[in-house]
Amino acid sequence: MLSKLRHIILFGSILVGFHALSQPYFNKLIDKAYLYNSVLVTDTGFIAVGGGFVNAYRSLIITAFNHEGDSLWSKSAGMPPNASTARKILAADSGFYVSGVIKDTADVTPWDFYLAYFSPQGDSVWLKRYGKAKTMEFLEDAIITANGDVVMVGVNRTESGDRDAWYVVKTDAQGKLIWEKTLDGIENENGCRSIIETPEGDYVLVGEQEVAEKQYDIWVVKLNSDGDRLWDTTYGGEFTDFSPEINLAPDGHLGMAFDYLQSSKSESRAIRYIKMNRFTTEVMTDVAILDFNEGSVLTKPLYDEYGNVIIAGNFVVEFDLIGLVIKFNPATGNIIWSREYTRNSNLQHYIYDIQPASNDGFVFCGSGFPEDHMGGVIQGWITTIDCKGADSLTHYFPNESCEDYTSISESTIAIEDAVNLYPNPTNGSVSLRSSTIMQNVVVYSITGSLVHQQSISASKSAEVKLDKTLPNGIYLVEIKLQNGEKMRKKLSLMR
Repeated sequence: MLSKLRHIILFGSILVGFHALSQPYFNKLIDKAYLYNSVLVTDTGFIAVGGGFVNAYRSLIITAFNHEGDSLWSKSAGMPPNASTARKILAADSGFYVSGVIKDTADVTPWDFYLAYFSPQGDSVWLKRYGKAKTMEFLEDAIITANGDVVMVGVNRTESGDRDAWYVVKTDAQGKLIWEKTLDGIENENGCRSIIETPEGDYVLVGEQEVAEKQYDIWVVKLNSDGDRLWDTTYGGEFTDFSPEINLAPDGHLGMAFDYLQSSKSESRAIRYIKMNRFTTEVMTDVAILDFNEGSVLTKPLYDEYGNVIIAGNFVVEFDLIGLVIKFNPATGNIIWSREYTRNSNLQHYIYDIQPASNDGFVFCGSGFPEDHMGGVIQGWITTIDCKGADSLTHYFPNESCEDYTSISESTIAIEDAVNLYPNPTNGSVSLRSSTIMQNVVVYSITGSLVHQQSISASKSAEVKLDKTLPNGIYLVEIKLQNGEKMRKKLSLMR
């Protein structure tokens, strides 16, 4: 049932050909799990994996949902005591794989990778462990290769915790070890975060590498199918770059999204997207997407049929940590839409995985944490959204079609630089200048609420004054031109 999804997990770039979801879309917290790390789209709905507490022990939780978000079954896998949460779920023939980290109290080495195989109903078939003596292994990502093998990546840490290296394991479909590699760079590595397979059957891994005291750059490593290093390169700015995620762009090259510091202050962050040539390491695209104070990109980039990029994670918006999904044009960095998601105002919300679903929509999973991460109940979180980012609790732009938020025509891209919006950031007064006659301008909050609109009398210039009661933050400005084209720019309001 799940085998035909293998190519989606491996080359998850173009969002087409998925089963239809029933309306309305859903947004749910699940008491049985304290988080969901990964989600798989199936014929009957979704399977989410993560962790919960069973008999006072942390244990793997697997939950199947139908398209309406109703739980079909939920199981705690038969793991040793103190098994940690699952990190990744992958489609397999007549079932699915789950990978993560595991330990039990009898082990001298506390943490290992594991790979487990389950039936479509969530029954455990086998489990294998992988790790080195006197070190701890923490898994971050896993893929199924084109020939059905499994490659897992993460970090190998000394018992003292003073040295990290990348750890890579390859197994066959039955979990038999093919090879394992430990990768060292210049200095201390902060862990391999993400992996993809290229069309040639090689593997590209990304993570962080310490290049100076407490300063990290993105480290990109290419291995052949035997685990031999073909090349490696670093990418970074003046300050720290971290939390990279990678996927194949539609043209087969390497698309990476990550966070970076814009100054020495940790609260001055932004999201960056680069596309790198998979053969030469040349950077083909390099754009800044969104400024924020705290948070992180936590999911691999996805691509729609027009080549636009979708990423998700958790970000601070007006002092609240919320789940955020962003869709943007990779050629310009301009945001097409950006949506924030919550389920309970008393929780901090994290999105750990997002996958394409139906009608250009998505399913994502994560967790809702109490603000202090100690008191209260931590809950698993799963949500489906449509092509415009709407779930069962929010409805964005109900009078516009999906095409308004998926298609970026060549003519729209061509005029992006021809329309100027300044100053940006602004204190509330904004000037628009265009080489093309404008008709009207509309401003939305980052949640999709309409906050300002005005007509423009067939002019190439306009002045916009935002309401003084609007809070500081990111807003989306949509400008309609006389030729019918629409363009969108992000605006930062700072009073």
